[in-house]
Amino acid sequence: MGLDGDLNFCNTMVDVYMECGCVDSARCVFDEMSLKDEVLWTLIISGYGFERDGRVACGLFNKMRMEMEPNVVMLIVMLQASCASMH
Repeated sequence: MGLDGDLNFCNTMVDVYMECGCVDSARCVFDEMSLKDEVLWTLIISGYGFERDGRVACGLFNKMRMEMEPNVVMLIVMLQASCASMH
């Protein structure tokens, strides 16, 4: 739809999809984004953590680290994703 350049819109879409449990749709939006900011990475990783899929969350975290350094919020999200997948 040509909205991949609108970071705020796509961040919102990923958040809404994850909140509704539509993980595949959120991932499609995420994968289509050419520019990914910390917010987008945090949303997708925390979403997979919430879904208790720590393996995917860790894989995304490692991929994110190739593009940018994680901030404190991202480290907390990753810790929560890791703990959630243990239960």
